[in-house]
Amino acid sequence: MTNVNELTELAVTLAYRLKKQTDKWVDVFYQEHYKCQQIREREEFNIEAALPIVTAFQIVHVMSFIHVKKYIEESRIGDFINVLIESLYDPPGDDWLKYIRQYQSNKQMDFPEQIGCFCEDVSMAITGSYTGMIYGPAFVGMAKEFLYRNWGIVADHFGDRVTMEECVKPVEAIHNRKSA
Repeated sequence: MTNVNELTELAVTLAYRLKKQTDKWVDVFYQEHYKCQQIREREEFNIEAALPIVTAFQIVHVMSFIHVKKYIEESRIGDFINVLIESLYDPPGDDWLKYIRQYQSNKQMDFPEQIGCFCEDVSMAITGSYTGMIYGPAFVGMAKEFLYRNWGIVADHFGDRVTMEECVKPVEAIHNRKSA
């Protein structure tokens, strides 16, 4: 991938797909909170407050995935990241950058801990209260699904059908548990 235009097009189209996934997931996460009368009666909901958190978590894990899978040449990954970020979050704000640093640092934690912290952060943002820490763990399955869907989108975007199908399996397992 030596052509700058190809790299830009690849990043912009991936950004579009990831943004759609983020919007869907945040909406469902918000709706699930809203369904719970106990939360709804106590808290003022703000879906917008969750976006920097969700998108920071998303980009940290998507970029790690792209790097590990070597979908982009090492010499071009910086350019790709810049275009992807500009396409997704133009321009990234201070909150977003704070969460990028946090989730990058959290990658040193075990995976379940990372997911748990993410769910608590999103829940606290949506509810505008520390009580979100209580409700956050209930959404771990949704967060795992979000991550696997993002990885699947990335794999598909780069034409890696085998990895994409591997990413679908955990999503199907989550849904099979819900229906059982």
